[in-house]
Amino acid sequence: MLSENSSLRRVPASLNRKQAVFIDGIRHSAEIIALAHSRLRSTLTELALNPPSANELPLVTPHAFLDAWALVDAVDKFRLLYQNFPDMIRKAGSEPSLQDAAQSFKKIRDIADHCSAAADRVASKDTAGLGVLTWLTGYQVSPTELWYCTIRPGTLKTEPTLKWPRIETKLTWPTGHICLLVGGCQANLSEILPHIEKRVKKLESDLDIAFERHDLSISPVANDLFTRQVYKPASNLKI
Repeated sequence: MLSENSSLRRVPASLNRKQAVFIDGIRHSAEIIALAHSRLRSTLTELALNPPSANELPLVTPHAFLDAWALVDAVDKFRLLYQNFPDMIRKAGSEPSLQDAAQSFKKIRDIADHCSAAADRVASKDTAGLGVLTWLTGYQVSPTELWYCTIRPGTLKTEPTLKWPRIETKLTWPTGHICLLVGGCQANLSEILPHIEKRVKKLESDLDIAFERHDLSISPVANDLFTRQVYKPASNLKI
């Protein structure tokens, strides 16, 4: 999602500290969105093409929902940071605003953040506390043949009915239209990506111009530290 030499990874040390915090947060959110979506697509594709047994399903379900919820959290964080970025000028356009595009992510994030208070709502909608994942995976190109898949974790009170909604979308082969449903609110984890990518590219371009204009492009850059030191344990430390 980020370009190879992204300005989001080249923040000058002399930049205003608050702006640097926002840039770092937006960068990390975009990276997590890209990674979580990639891993989630891979997991769901494998599940669709090679269905797990009843004994295997509880072991693979956490992998899918870990990435699904990581994506939801990162999208909501990206939205907050992008909308409140200091001194950013936004121009109205014909496309949906990020606020509108990510509104469903905010809603299910709110439900998750107040899970105990939202328990009655989740129960009344007959959905799972962790949510319900649905997606399309293609297994034949011509003629097009697809699997419509659902993961509904947790306790089932009744036997679920097998049905699917009418879907009119362009599928990124083989897996797309990944949706997370929680308490009656649904977020499309596939369709949000172009909205995030568009904002990332614009911000990269704007930062390149700003860094050059204010002679910040020649300022020292120091990012992403990892250290390793020899640690000598205290005499009473048990190993």
